[in-house]
Amino acid sequence: MTPEIDDRAWLARWELVPDGEAISTPSGLLLPVRWRGQPAMLKIAYEEEEQRGGRLMTWWDGDGAARVLAHDDRALLLERITCPRSLAEMVAAGADDEASRILCSTAARLHAPRRRPPPELMPLSRWFEALSPAAAVMVDFLPRPMRQRANCWPRRARSCRSTVTSIMAMCWTPAFVAGLPSIPRAF
Repeated sequence: MTPEIDDRAWLARWELVPDGEAISTPSGLLLPVRWRGQPAMLKIAYEEEEQRGGRLMTWWDGDGAARVLAHDDRALLLERITCPRSLAEMVAAGADDEASRILCSTAARLHAPRRRPPPELMPLSRWFEALSPAAAVMVDFLPRPMRQRANCWPRRARSCRSTVTSIMAMCWTPAFVAGLPSIPRAF
């Protein structure tokens, strides 16, 4: 047991057995556990944004995201996937296209229509507002088709910056980033 876990109620309630070192972040705690003999991950949220994320994970119901095995207001018990390789390893091994297809397929599943409306989430414009200064600098590095689709050439300061911020947050692949000229120190 690690000292970061200040409330062991979830371990007892869900009959969990710790199965690795805890990962502590400013907004929560992750603990690899075993639940009914299978690998799982206990995620305890310290902040509201993490709790919203938990509600979203529950809403997705395992379609494109880890399956939620149990939950309450502050904690999730998630399936823990154990794979022989990661997307980052695939990219490093030259399988960029395959890794990108996996990411796009997953994004499509996460954004597929559902029977129920999603839980209340933070608007993306607010979530990514810290990227706005970098987006203003990086717009010139976007390939022409992205600039044209974003309708921001010539620049339209505010709307362009918002579009570029979204592209930066969601569409950058390691291959795209590797093809950029040197990235300014601005960020």
